Amino acid sequence: MTLTADEACGQIAALLQRAASGEEIGIEVDGKLVALRPVEESSEEYVLREYGVTPEEMKVASEKLVAHFEQERAAGKSKEWKTTQDFDNFLEED
Repeated sequence: MTLTADEACGQIAALLQRAASGEEIGIEVDGKLVALRPVEESSEEYVLREYGVTPEEMKVASEKLVAHFEQERAAGKSKEWKTTQDFDNFLEED
């Protein structure tokens, strides 16, 4: 499906849903076709884009977090999740 930007404007939520479901949607903008499609994003890309964290800062933060959680685990202050059910149970705890 191809639409102009004006045509897409009033139905963007529905178009995004259709694109997320796999339908090919294109919107013409200034003579160029722009595709709506799902994309995968890694957590590293998100942090870099959203917070302006450099790759080196991300590496340092990651190392510090790992060290912190290892200390918590050694002190018996953390729980190990071996299954998705363990994680779901954690989310349901008060």
